[in-house]
Amino acid sequence: MVPLRGRTLLKHQMDVLQPLFAEILLITNQPGNFAGYQKYTICRDLIPDRGPLSGIHAALSHAKHEKVFVFAGDMPFLESAMIGEQVGVYEKQGVKAVIPRIGHYIEPLHALYPKNTLGKLERHLQTVPDGAVRRWLETIPVFYWDVDRHKPFININTPEELKKYEKD
Repeated sequence: MVPLRGRTLLKHQMDVLQPLFAEILLITNQPGNFAGYQKYTICRDLIPDRGPLSGIHAALSHAKHEKVFVFAGDMPFLESAMIGEQVGVYEKQGVKAVIPRIGHYIEPLHALYPKNTLGKLERHLQTVPDGAVRRWLETIPVFYWDVDRHKPFININTPEELKKYEKD
């Protein structure tokens, strides 16, 4: 709900995502903070306290579709063209997660995950104490999609970063 250039980070995201997807889920453990977003489905983590994996699990559990585009809540620069390309890659690759990669850097929180990975994710959450998304990715089919644009993956974590991107 942090403002950036006159709109919240979430508003920036929804402006991009709403034309692309029929179903949008907001995964949060603080649903009261999203009172103005009731047109979206608001869900809590089903297996809490496991970081982003908990959110991915909740999204896969609640989604009505066979693939889920997952993104981090602090990424205000999502691009519809890149997401569209990513969906196209997913459809060509079959039932594999599509994770963007720039060089050696991967972004598992701007990714498409097939719903059929839910069972492996549940087992992973129940048996592996480490909440790293990368460890789970080792257990499922993944296609690493090489990209050359990094702006959609920028996340804002500090007041200094917010100030920087307010000006850019």
